[in-house]
Amino acid sequence: MGQYYLTVNLDKRQYLHPHRFGEGLKLLEFGCSSEGTMTALALLLSDGNGRGSGDLRVKDGAEEARLVGSWAGDRIVVCGDYAAEGKFLTQKQIEEFGKAIHAKGVPTLYWYASEFFEDISGKAKQMLAADSCMQWAANEENFKREIERLRGVGPRAAKLGPREVDSLFSRVKEKDRKYHRKFKAWLLEKGPDFFTPEGLLMVGRMRYKATK
Repeated sequence: MGQYYLTVNLDKRQYLHPHRFGEGLKLLEFGCSSEGTMTALALLLSDGNGRGSGDLRVKDGAEEARLVGSWAGDRIVVCGDYAAEGKFLTQKQIEEFGKAIHAKGVPTLYWYASEFFEDISGKAKQMLAADSCMQWAANEENFKREIERLRGVGPRAAKLGPREVDSLFSRVKEKDRKYHRKFKAWLLEKGPDFFTPEGLLMVGRMRYKATK
């Protein structure tokens, strides 16, 4: 069985969870990805974003802008659930964990962070979505890309039925509620171009389900 990881900030008591970005929890599953956990980490650690081309484009003063660079200079650990027990933890934290789960033993940082630290993955996705070039942004370009991945392009592209609609929304389940709402509205507007009558009816019935 593989080892699972979280990216943890010891000083801010926060972490990033790969599943929230639609990625696997194993090290190379999220470590080799793009526009997910590692991109979020790079922006959290960045110092000087917004001063040159190629930086994340986010409005000054926006809530998302405050998150960029907020981890710069902090102690960061990509911690595995099989790592050394008690490493990076104080005796007080070890005792705190034992009381919380009503059990003896020394936890790894992975399990302690899961219990007591803040998961900021949702906020990090909003940070990424602030730039229209990122896959997390709720815009027509990204909506078209979602459709093309499933049905192909050109005049011979097949129209989508209920099964394909279910698959389509499964693909975007890691996106936030705002993305889901705008994507669904766009699909209903463009419906006859992409869906069979049964497929379009299925689109109208789809509801947002956050990634767990």
